Parts: sequence; C-alpha cells; structure tokens
Amino acid sequence: MRLFLLFYSYKCLQYSCHFIIYHFSCIFLLEGGFYMTYKVVSLGAFYLSGLKREFTTETMGEIKPLWDELEQNGTLADLQKLNDVDTLKGHIGACIKTEPSEHLNYLISVATKEPHENYETAYIPASEWVVFDAIGPIPTAIQETFEYIYGTWFKDAPFRPLQTADLEFYPLEMNFETENPKVEIWIPVERK
Repeated sequence: MRLFLLFYSYKCLQYSCHFIIYHFSCIFLLEGGFYMTYKVVSLGAFYLSGLKREFTTETMGEIKPLWDELEQNGTLADLQKLNDVDTLKGHIGACIKTEPSEHLNYLISVATKEPHENYETAYIPASEWVVFDAIGPIPTAIQETFEYIYGTWFKDAPFRPLQTADLEFYPLEMNFETENPKVEIWIPVERK
C-alpha cells in the first residue's frame, strides 16, 4: 500500500516529574481512502498495576466480560485511585510480551509511578511509543488497528516494536456510549 503524507506537526511538552513528551503527528492516506493518524511520544519508565489474566486465541472473547465484571465490582474505580502518571490518566489493557507463546498475558491496569502490592505489576521501561487512534466499535476497531500496525505500518516505518507491552489506552474522558469511541493504541518502539 502506498502512503501519502498529508500533515506533520511537532510539539514538545515538559511535565513536572520525569516525563518528557515529544509529539509527532502524521496523517496518512492509504489507497482506498482510509486515513490513519499516529504520533510519537517519549515517555519515562512507569509501572502498570492491575489484574492479569492469560488468554488464548480461543478465549480472547472473555476479555470484554472481564472488563465489565471489574467495572461492576468496583475494581476499575479502585485502580483509578492509584493512577498517578499524568500522561496516561485512564484505564489500560496491556498485552504483556513474554517469550513466544500461544497465550496472551493481558493486564487490566492503570499507570503508576510505583508498584502496588495489592495488584499485579509490570515494569515498563522508558522508551519512545507510537500512538494510533482506534476509532469505531470496540473490539473491532482495536483489532483492525493492531492488524494495520503490525501487518502494514511497521513494514515501511522507521521504527521496530519493542518486546515489552502493547497498550490499549482508555482515557478518563472517553465516552463508550458513542457510535465511534476512540481508544489509543500505544506500541513501544526503537528506531531502525
């Protein structure tokens, strides 16, 4: 697929604490009229604190009911109280990358500056991230965005993915009731 660069902008922000963020935003038009935007963000190290479950391709359909259960029993609200990383204010579904396996280690979590003993924790080292918007019905939009990123985008991108964790970021202000909710997909990368 040929890509056409339509827009590019650069903005640098520095937050109190140790996070420095560089935003590079690009909009690409793919043949067939499909637009895909992304930005590049540099983010300091942090932890993901939450509840981890292992899934297979056959049991991935159980992820959404798990989110629903954690919302109903108050776990998501409890996790949100721990969320102290300003850049990632919201809930995160993290695919923790380990050795090649048929299993998916999925962590429903929030970003924290320190590990929390009441929850499972994953350390996420400082890195650059490419951030894509997945817009549309969940989980279809998320799955299609991941397929695009790994099936098309990385082939010609100046980055390669790191083997730490891919994130589905659900900002606090996100409205799940809209027809086309927006979820951010965060992929840790290094330059080729």
